[in-house]
Amino acid sequence: MLCYVEATWKVLQFYSKYVWQFGRIHEHFYSGLLFVRLYTETVEGAEARFDLNGQFARDFNADFGRLEAQMRQLLPPCRFEPLLVKSLLVRLLWIVALVRFGPWALPVGLLQFAVAPMSFVCCLLNCFSNLGGALTHWVVTFLSVLVAKAIVGAAAICGRLVAPTAWQVRPVVELNLQFVLAFLAIDLLASLLLYVASAEKVGLACFCKHLVFGFLNGTTTLIVVFAALAGIQIDVAVWVVSGALAFKLPHAVPWVHYLLSQPHAAILYYCEHRLQHLPVVYTHSHKMHHYLHDTLPFDASKTNSMNEAFFWILLETLPCLLAPNLLYPTTLLPAAWYGDWLEKANHTRTAEDRKGFEQQDSDNFHADHHILHTANFSFGYSACLDFYFGTEGRHTRGIDGKVYSLGPAEEKSKGAEEDKRDALVLRVHPLREGSRLNDNYVRATKCHGNALKTSGRGS
Repeated sequence: MLCYVEATWKVLQFYSKYVWQFGRIHEHFYSGLLFVRLYTETVEGAEARFDLNGQFARDFNADFGRLEAQMRQLLPPCRFEPLLVKSLLVRLLWIVALVRFGPWALPVGLLQFAVAPMSFVCCLLNCFSNLGGALTHWVVTFLSVLVAKAIVGAAAICGRLVAPTAWQVRPVVELNLQFVLAFLAIDLLASLLLYVASAEKVGLACFCKHLVFGFLNGTTTLIVVFAALAGIQIDVAVWVVSGALAFKLPHAVPWVHYLLSQPHAAILYYCEHRLQHLPVVYTHSHKMHHYLHDTLPFDASKTNSMNEAFFWILLETLPCLLAPNLLYPTTLLPAAWYGDWLEKANHTRTAEDRKGFEQQDSDNFHADHHILHTANFSFGYSACLDFYFGTEGRHTRGIDGKVYSLGPAEEKSKGAEEDKRDALVLRVHPLREGSRLNDNYVRATKCHGNALKTSGRGS
């Protein structure tokens, strides 16, 4: 057991050392402004150019390589399938306990760490990545309560409502079995719509495997949240106001990250995702998300794998339990539904003849991650992170019709003190008409025939 504690500490040390230093790459990297500039400066088809410092990538990758070696040395290897079965049993036991005993059964989820000790650090990193969004939601919801109450009070003053009962008679929705079944049915229909409308089609056996395993690995996380919060009532007026504010304040989360001195969410996700692929750490947690080769919309979930979700579940449930009938989980935020739709789109391998369908990643940048497994770690909009660190796929050239290239600066800037080899230039320009952007899937299909489309397990 001590080896798991030591390994967890080393992962957290690496994370805390590097996640705050991304400003070394470029002055606008830490805040995420560079990601915005990358898109705004190429919107008219022009080439964008950014000068980057290459030393940070060398430091990061060298220490990451040493961390991989330490994980192999410290941690005993384990077989994935038995661990998966045990994790599924823990998840099902957790759901049954929550249905029987309510939120008092939340600690049952701790059994996960007895089965997969290294999933503890994955849960911590996932929680930290989602903290800014969750805090933003709670603040917006609290403000919405005040706004809704003010509206009702104003209406009462105007004589449109009876003042003494105005606050009590506003419509509410209870989190009960009917609500949960309806929510999960709509979620399933969204996945089916994306698959029918835009996905590269797979064999029936492969389709059924992704459908069933996606439910076990991802949907059961939502069931845990709903079971813990069974019976709470959501004020419809508060839900409408907070939903509208969330859509009208798209830059709120970055400001929360700033106030918490957190780097941009894309940086948190890239570091978290790379670390989740460490030897043995991967087997204990994130491999559940890669168990089936390639990806379908059913594989998208809030936390990727069920063994990454424990602290996220607490983040979703505890504030609602402390303020019942006032707060509601971020899962039910309309803006989160749109985010779920984009996440499902990212986990859809878009067919060549369906690229006109509206979605975020029709160039299959993230879908390729599920056949490469050790490349394309970043969000689509922050793909420059993969190109900077050298973790892009071997045949990955870019995303969203834009080609990324990274090379040495042609000459040192005047007055620059760093060595010439530290000066890199990221160039982003439109794809030449008639060219293919990413060839990973095409080449993999040529090598493995129809195995990718019929079955096949992940790495």
